[in-house]
Amino acid sequence: MKNNLLIFLLLTFLMACSSTPVKKNLQITDETTNFTNKDQSYLSLKARAEIDDVTLNYSELREAFTKSSYYQPYGSDERKRVEENFKLYADGKFLSCLDAAGSLLSKNFISLGGHYVTVVCAKALDLDEKAYLHEEILEGLVDSINKSGDGQTVETAYTIYTTEELYTFLQLNGLNVKGQGIINENNKVFESMQVAKNDSNQEFTLFFDITTQWQHAFSDSKK
Repeated sequence: MKNNLLIFLLLTFLMACSSTPVKKNLQITDETTNFTNKDQSYLSLKARAEIDDVTLNYSELREAFTKSSYYQPYGSDERKRVEENFKLYADGKFLSCLDAAGSLLSKNFISLGGHYVTVVCAKALDLDEKAYLHEEILEGLVDSINKSGDGQTVETAYTIYTTEELYTFLQLNGLNVKGQGIINENNKVFESMQVAKNDSNQEFTLFFDITTQWQHAFSDSKK
């Protein structure tokens, strides 16, 4: 990413500004063991990203996150925290910004906004290695979404796991949201997003598969 692109995207984030994992008291059962293993799988992949393992499959990382106890798509204040981080950056509080971004990523390492704000704050502090690492992670995550579909139809919808991920993905692509809707089709749930380029009023629709989010909410409601 070039510095001017980072500045442009930062301004876009600011204009567009419209968890700790929940631990339950469970008996030691096979299900509990599997749950712990799922956390370990996610943390293992996360550790590989943190050392810039070029063989890491970011789609596997994102999916592992959704199967772990860290995944709280509807009980999280992630979007609000990302916006607060950018305000710290805008106020010149770069170290506080970096610390806050680190706290966010400790709870959701696949947060696009968390990595992006880490990049801009690290650059402001001349922490080039840190900025480079999080640029690589951010690009890996975005590339994973791009590989999941093209967003042109529900059949080829992008796969998205959190609301923050959806909105940040759009913002990183220079798109403004004009409208949205929910579609239920073939036992899946999709979000249709009416969007337009930042430099154009021409609108078009992109589709996102949000089935995993909805299934997680339904699963929680039954507990």
